[in-house]
Formats: sequence, C-alpha cells, structure tokens
Amino acid sequence: MHMSETPTDPNRAAHPAREPRVIECEDPATGASLGFVPVDGPEGVRRAVEAARAAQTAWAEASFTARRRVLGRILEHVVTHADELVEIVCRDAGKTRENAIMGEIWPVLEKLRWTMAQGERHLRPERMPSGIFPHKRASIRYAPRGVVGIVAPWNYPLQNVLGPAIPALFAGNAVVLKVSEAVAFSSARFQRIFDEAFEAEGFSRDLVRLVNGFVPTGAALVGAGVDLLIFTGSMENGKKIIAESAETLTPVILELGGKDPLIVCDDAALPQAVHAALVGVFIAAGQNCMAAERVLVFDAVYDDFVRGVTAPSCGRARPWETRPSTWAPASPRPRWRWWSAWWRTPSRGGRARSSAASVGRGRGTSSSPPCSWT
Repeated sequence: MHMSETPTDPNRAAHPAREPRVIECEDPATGASLGFVPVDGPEGVRRAVEAARAAQTAWAEASFTARRRVLGRILEHVVTHADELVEIVCRDAGKTRENAIMGEIWPVLEKLRWTMAQGERHLRPERMPSGIFPHKRASIRYAPRGVVGIVAPWNYPLQNVLGPAIPALFAGNAVVLKVSEAVAFSSARFQRIFDEAFEAEGFSRDLVRLVNGFVPTGAALVGAGVDLLIFTGSMENGKKIIAESAETLTPVILELGGKDPLIVCDDAALPQAVHAALVGVFIAAGQNCMAAERVLVFDAVYDDFVRGVTAPSCGRARPWETRPSTWAPASPRPRWRWWSAWWRTPSRGGRARSSAASVGRGRGTSSSPPCSWT
C-alpha cells in the first residue's frame, strides 16, 4: 500500500515547522499503528488533474455501454472483495463490521446498480418545445464537465470515495479526490478498485486519482482548475471553498454540517426512539449526516426515555475490545481525544457529560450516559 514500515516519522523531527511529508495512520479503535502514507503536495495534485484531464477526452466519447461495463467491473470487485474491504474500513475508521457492511458496502452496491440501470435514461438528450420559433428545434444535452475535484471526509471511507465518483464517471467525467488524512490508510486499496476496472476495459487509470494530504493538498485541489468541486465537511471550510471557487466561477456542490435535532414526541415508540438516539450519537462518533446532536424529549415520556438510554443493556463493554460489537469509536485520533476529555468535563448543570447529545426538557438540559465507556 506504498506505506513505510518506519516506526516513527523522521520528517516531523527534522522539519517540525514544515507540513509533514507522510501521514501517520493508526487504528482508532485500538491505537495500533498502520504505517505511513506519503503526502501529495500541490505539484502532485496539479499533475493528477492534468493527467485526469488528458484521460477524460477519450472517456467523454465512450458510450454508455462502455461506461456501464466499467461500473460493472467496480461492482464485481466490491462484491468479490467485500470481506477484505470491510476489514480495511474497520481498521482505518474504527468501525464495527455491521456498520461497515450496512454503511459502506451496501450503499455503494446499490448506487452502482441504480446508476447502471437508470443513469443513461437521465443523461439522454431531451427534446424541448421551441416556443415562438416553430422552425427551430430545441433540446437539452448533458455534456461532461471535465475533471471533478472532490474533497471527502473521513466518516465513511469507502462510500465517500465511490459515492461521488460513480455518477461523475458515468456522466463522462474524470475524478481527482482528496482523501481525508484521517483515513489515508485505505486510499491505496480503494485506488486499486478503479485501476483494475479501467485496465480491464482499456481505459486510462488516470481517470480517477486519489490524493492524500493535509490542508495544503485540499487547497491545491480547489485551486487546480477542476471543472466542478464537491465538498463534504464543515460550514467554515465550505465558505472558504465557495470564496476560492468564485475567483474562477467554478461550480460547487456542498454538503455541510449543522446541528441535528432528534425530537421524541409523547406518542413515540420508546424502544425505537432510544435505539435511534443511540445510533445517532455513536455511529461514526456522531459525525454523521443523520447524527443526533440534540435530543428533545416531551415531558410525558422524558423519564422513561432517560431510563432507556441509561439502561445496562445499552452496553458497558468497551466496544473497541472486539470488532463484532454494537458501537465503535470511529473518529480520527485528535477528535477521539477531544471527546474523551469532553465526556469527563462537568456540565453547567452540575452533572457529568458522557454523551455527544444533550437530552433536553423544560428550561434546562441534562446529559445522560447512554453507554458506559469509562
């Protein structure tokens, strides 16, 4: 996987003020070292975009049938190597096998199947009325953008790579994707999925390039002259990307974070509500598009709900001690340390915080320990 076996990072010691030239990877569930991944600097990003643009010329002319064959190869690879990919996701993101299968493998396969079956129908030219010009013909034609730049987050390593790449490829585009430095360990293995599919169907491997690095790598991709930018992450970084893309009028697609409330009404099925709240708090350590960052509970069911999320059956075993567990600390190392400190900090109400979500009632809030991790 192009990873050094060096037990320490010499670049940091020799050049403490410089951006590291390698990414230190470790299993967030165990703390075990996974090795080091080289950083792709701005020049490497520029070369990847140039190579992708050159490869995209032939790909844009490929038929939908040819593109379907490539996606079929990707689907076959994911199915054939599902167990291996699940294990890599678990090691890289600290996930459980259940979550890796349901949150990574299954959505990717469904997206591939849908795109192969329905993609052409949505991309065919459409005849339109010509209005006051009866002697004219009007139609809408969907042309490839060119090179799509993607800055992906860490919380779904496989899905965040394949998810946006699948429609971009089927529409005739090339892709350069910056992988989150928190899950760089899996990038070389995921690159192989694309490489083998393109090679088998006679297309250039440069059509999809995964690049690794920190903030300068992402910034280099944003400014590399791509034809569309896709970003998933924070509001703060989304604003920076919009500002940068405005300089070149590059279109952007943003999925940004926010505060996600879960509301438990007085007629709710409490076992289901308790389960939904715990899933929303602990899957990907709450870093999830369907996370439950705030839980608002009606007075009539508040006490029963709190008893449900604090019940011993919620799990007192440390989930990182075994892979086949209900929960996993799927979070980058700095974030995991921050959560650990936060859980042990007394809240303003005088009760210890031990959950990523606050359970609110009346004029104040309290925090309840849905799962004992200490």
